[in-house]
Amino acid sequence: MQPPATCILSAAGAALAEDQWLDELDLRQAKAAGFDSLLWPLSLWPTEQERQGASALAARSREAGLRLILQVDLTRFPLDHPLVARHPEGFAVRHSGERGRPVDPRRNLPSTGTAIARLRMTEFQAEFAVELRDRLVELVGLGAGGFRLAPGVRIPADWLGPLMATLRSSHPDLRFIAGPPDGDRTAGVALGEAGWDYLVSSIPW
Repeated sequence: MQPPATCILSAAGAALAEDQWLDELDLRQAKAAGFDSLLWPLSLWPTEQERQGASALAARSREAGLRLILQVDLTRFPLDHPLVARHPEGFAVRHSGERGRPVDPRRNLPSTGTAIARLRMTEFQAEFAVELRDRLVELVGLGAGGFRLAPGVRIPADWLGPLMATLRSSHPDLRFIAGPPDGDRTAGVALGEAGWDYLVSSIPW
């Protein structure tokens, strides 16, 4: 059975602006206005402070009758992650404001920046899926009721679909949101068949 249409209150902007925005927001009023979910950005690798903040936000959301949906970027890995060392060909290094550069296994990794996973490289997808599952399960433990996974429509469906099914086997109420698809309506139908629950509209207000 497909879930009903949902109305999501989304946070946007810099982290400090988001915190200030949330402090001024009464989530119960948002629920009364017709919203049923709160979308909040969080790293796959949150700091302890970010973990505590997400857990507290999940509690506030539940008290107000809202589902907390975390927006996470599946491609961003710490430079010192073991997968980066084992599969350098599967990552690029990106610094703030720059395009990513391929990881050169002949050289030491830089001390700053982010490793960006090349999701369509099949050589390490199985290992990537296991790591991703473990990270998302940890975020569910913080109180997440769903995820908007970036880059969404560009994630290979042949392994993301089974991954979502695995997470739902232990957390059947989880919801997964995809971004606007490329192409016509058939592209959106394909996302539904892959296991996504919702499709974010790109229609401006």
